[in-house]
Amino acid sequence: MNSLIDLTARRQYSSADPGTNNLSYSVYGISLHSEIPLSLPQQSGPGLRDIELWSGSPVFFAEAIADLELQSRSEWYQHAVLNDGSNYVRWRGLGEFLVSPAGDRITCGRAAEATTEAFQVYLLGQALSFALVKTGFEPLHATAIEVDGEAVVRVTLSGICNTDLEIARGYAGFEGTLGHEFVGVIDRLSEAQAPVRPS
Repeated sequence: MNSLIDLTARRQYSSADPGTNNLSYSVYGISLHSEIPLSLPQQSGPGLRDIELWSGSPVFFAEAIADLELQSRSEWYQHAVLNDGSNYVRWRGLGEFLVSPAGDRITCGRAAEATTEAFQVYLLGQALSFALVKTGFEPLHATAIEVDGEAVVRVTLSGICNTDLEIARGYAGFEGTLGHEFVGVIDRLSEAQAPVRPS
């Protein structure tokens, strides 16, 4: 099968019906319409992008990746691209995600042994990043645009990451100011070379 369109038509493999995405959240300026309760305050309103979150059963994901060879860097992380351009990603013991070709939908499946918090960290971090890149909205993460030796990015949102949260709970005895997660818009880019490189 290997097509999200075919799988969507066979929605009985998912744990809920389409159109039940009545929970709305805003994260990183992105509007999420979800049938999955998240550990976030509910919010509605326009966002930089709109993405639907659906719940998928193990059978749904098995059908999605049938006859595909999964790529992996380790036994823990596996991924594949379906024939229609959807991305499948799995973190063993945590969950699996299917991101639509346009990035406007993420179908999620939490592993039985995964905590809600761990699953949501990967949903709202890794899987959401896959979706945003597909929509053409590529988040800058550990990347800077260099113009005449300086980065020119207008920060629109900022926050802290999971590592910062662990540090705030006492990890490694850190003391200082936290925060290095930013969403920004390239404000100025000269016609001179402006290499994109890790910072």
